[in-house]
Amino acid sequence: MKVAVISGAASGVGLATVRRMISRGYSVLAIDRDEDAIEKNLSCIKDDVSHCVLSLDLTHSASIRELSDCFDARFSSASEIAVFSVAGRAHAQEFNDELEIEFDVFRASIETNLITHFVLLKSLWSCFESMPCKKSVVLVSSINAIQAAHLPAYSAAKSGLRGLAVSLSRPFQLKLRASINVVLLGTIKPEQSNKQEPKDMQALDVSTFRGTVLRNEEAADFLFWASQAPIEFTGQELIFDAGQSLGIPVYS
Repeated sequence: MKVAVISGAASGVGLATVRRMISRGYSVLAIDRDEDAIEKNLSCIKDDVSHCVLSLDLTHSASIRELSDCFDARFSSASEIAVFSVAGRAHAQEFNDELEIEFDVFRASIETNLITHFVLLKSLWSCFESMPCKKSVVLVSSINAIQAAHLPAYSAAKSGLRGLAVSLSRPFQLKLRASINVVLLGTIKPEQSNKQEPKDMQALDVSTFRGTVLRNEEAADFLFWASQAPIEFTGQELIFDAGQSLGIPVYS
């Protein structure tokens, strides 16, 4: 049994990853804190015994035990495990003046975009110790956040994922027989066109090397590819952004 553990699973890249992994024959442990999105997008697998859907807020350490117990009960016989830590978003208040950001907003962004990834890993690594199968962890970051000049908390959290992967790469490899890498995604095309003005999206499309930003399905495919790297490939950072970070648009 091949197992995929996916946080932020009820929407966007996380949901696309759920669908891709199921299509590849994986059993999925899907995690999200948005119960409405779970009901809307994951209800089709909630009653499937091959999969498990958890409504958990990974900003709280109390989630560690519940997630760990679920994994042990349902997936301890896995022959391969791929973990995709996708959860995260910029808080709307961050888009104001950088020097006016409130402490509570900064803390909430760090919790959402960095601590959730640690809690997911903390929930699983005790389970992994006794499992001899191949294991890979992919932390999802954002190249836009790393390069952003106006999102101090979001940028700090997403940059922190690189340090988290590097610092854990050696113990993960030696003690858990697992790789851990970071994927920096570029702009993702909204699922609904009314989420962003068409002219803004056109400008973003033109900013990419190929003339269009990423789709959720493309990002999900790349995350899968990253999860299939050999265990020796660990502690690395991979950029997948349709050439957006090159800054040399070829379409006009």
